[in-house]
Amino acid sequence: MAGIRENAVLLMRLLKEKFNFTEYAEGIDLMGMTQLNASQLNDAVEHLSSMGYIERLDFLGTHPFIFGGVKLNIDGKLYLEELEGNSGLPQHIAKPQFKVHKADDSTGNDAIFVTYIWDGDGH
Repeated sequence: MAGIRENAVLLMRLLKEKFNFTEYAEGIDLMGMTQLNASQLNDAVEHLSSMGYIERLDFLGTHPFIFGGVKLNIDGKLYLEELEGNSGLPQHIAKPQFKVHKADDSTGNDAIFVTYIWDGDGH
């Protein structure tokens, strides 16, 4: 039995492939396509909603589902790209390295010049 995160990823992939990020998917359709029961689907939707990865429509009359419709938003798209390794960005970006000098470490060749210019009194 898959956990909530696995079900959520399954749901995200389905939303990407079948609904093309533009249409809201209803619970009954998602249940049939994912083979998840209503409780598993509700948990996955709740998780994705709490993470901010989906847009969710809520209204009355959707029992046994806790939502009316869902679709991926931009954050969900980016997260799914990261999971699938299609972001095109390096997996790790190194932090810039700084060499800190103290006053007594000076070699005599160190120089710092700071300047600032403003256009008016507001600056």
